[in-house]
Amino acid sequence: MRIRGPQGRMNLFPLKSETPGEVFTSPGALDLVLERVTCVRGALPAASYKEIYTLMAESQAPYSYTPGLLQELEANLSSARFGAYLIRAGHHRDYAIQLYLYNARLAKSLLFPLHIMEVSLRNGIDPILTSLYGHGWPNEFAFRSTLTAKSNNSLQKAIDRFKKKTPSKDDIISELSLDFWSNLFRPEYDRAIWQTNMRILFPHVVITRAAFQPQIHEINKLRNRIAHHEPILDANISSIHQKIIEVTSNRSTDTGNWVKSHSTVANMLRTKPKANSAPGPCISDIADRAITRIKCNATLQDIFAQPAAFYIATDREEKDLAIFDQTDVIKFISLKREGELIDFSEHSIDELVATMDCINSFVFFDENESAATLPRALRKKVRFIAAFDSAHPGTIQGVIVKAHRRY
Repeated sequence: MRIRGPQGRMNLFPLKSETPGEVFTSPGALDLVLERVTCVRGALPAASYKEIYTLMAESQAPYSYTPGLLQELEANLSSARFGAYLIRAGHHRDYAIQLYLYNARLAKSLLFPLHIMEVSLRNGIDPILTSLYGHGWPNEFAFRSTLTAKSNNSLQKAIDRFKKKTPSKDDIISELSLDFWSNLFRPEYDRAIWQTNMRILFPHVVITRAAFQPQIHEINKLRNRIAHHEPILDANISSIHQKIIEVTSNRSTDTGNWVKSHSTVANMLRTKPKANSAPGPCISDIADRAITRIKCNATLQDIFAQPAAFYIATDREEKDLAIFDQTDVIKFISLKREGELIDFSEHSIDELVATMDCINSFVFFDENESAATLPRALRKKVRFIAAFDSAHPGTIQGVIVKAHRRY
């Protein structure tokens, strides 16, 4: 399909074609285009919005908390443990439960970036210790004599776990905790290990042991709280998460980018419950705010100058009328092309909205409502939830897209 605009032919999306300026129009090629546009500008895959609030310690259906159930939960969790959340919740038990669930979601989301960082870090330390003390460094006297009593005890406990066999170096490494590795960056190991080896451990940044030690200490402290199921609500999770990514990236840029792309920590942070809100995250927590407003008398050409996850079509008074995304744009183009050519400037947003029935594709929800109410609305023939705030009831603040599966 050749696409013609005021500046001549152009590719709608960078699909490979044997002929410059063309995009394949077979069903398979169009499916590939539609698949790609769901991820334009960081938009979440369609199923992700539901998953944000149904996975990780969030109920799969609305869950009722009776006074008796709240008392039972507190008794089983222990008053001391639950009390930490109760104090934060101003002694409102239902809100304390939501904070407990949020803490669990947040802790679980951190496991993946922590896991990759720890494995990458210890795999970088191992060859340095091998170069200094030999392949069997865990058992070498020269190495053990440099360790503090605490580190020696940690190492010996790891070795002693293998009661029925002599562990290999890799076996021992796999049993050592982040506590052990982070403690190797204490000042007493500066001369023995790190004076000339920090640049080997972190080839992509210039950093001293003294500068790195407080970073890894803070990360390890958070990791330990998660491992012992303690509250992490007072920690600056966004900052520590960034440090975890940085440590991984300083070991390997590609690995750091991979972790950053797949980490769900940012999504979890948006699900923090609010006082006096309904159970679970609010609609505002999961609504995508990557929206662009465009007037109905604009043309398709104007869309490609303003890439976004979602578009809000407005009338002459700039009131919000309809929601559409790039999937609608692609489908509209496939319907309106004449032969193999289409001129963007000849088709208006008003025409797109009418053809794709975008005015009837969404329903309004107050952004302070619980996200648990969404399944009921999304059983209807709607594609989008339009989030608004009570101060501006007709103005769309964010969008949630319906997943391609039953709610």
